[in-house]
Amino acid sequence: MSAHAGTLAEHRFVHRLILIKVDNSDSVKHVYAQLTAAQDDLHARKIIVYFIHNQRVTRWDPNGMGAVSVTSDIAQLITRGNVVLIGLDSEIKKAYPSLSLTRVFADIDQMPMRQAELRAAEGG
Repeated sequence: MSAHAGTLAEHRFVHRLILIKVDNSDSVKHVYAQLTAAQDDLHARKIIVYFIHNQRVTRWDPNGMGAVSVTSDIAQLITRGNVVLIGLDSEIKKAYPSLSLTRVFADIDQMPMRQAELRAAEGG
C-alpha cells in the first residue's frame, strides 16, 4: 500500500484506523510518544493512525510523520470525535473524548475479528 493511501476502501479488511483530532503541537508530541511506546501493540492489531491538526491530516509513522492526501470519507470520520476507532470493516466502532490506548486496545481485543486473529495466531 502506498504511504499516501487515504481512502477507507484501501484500508478495508487490511487495517483498523485510529483517527485523532489534536489541538496543539504539545498534544501531537504527547500522543506521538504514546504511539511510539505502543508501536508493537499497534502493529499486532493492524492499526494505522491519522491525526488532524490545523486542518492538516497526518499519518503517524514510527519513523516520522508526514502529511498525506486523504479522501473525504476519512476526513469526515475524523470530525466524529476527538478519537475515532474504525474497524477492519471500515465502520466506526467507538468514539472517545481522548486517547487511551489501553481502552482502545481492550475494545479492539473484544471484537469478533480480533478474537479470530488471536485464535489463528495460537494455531486454533
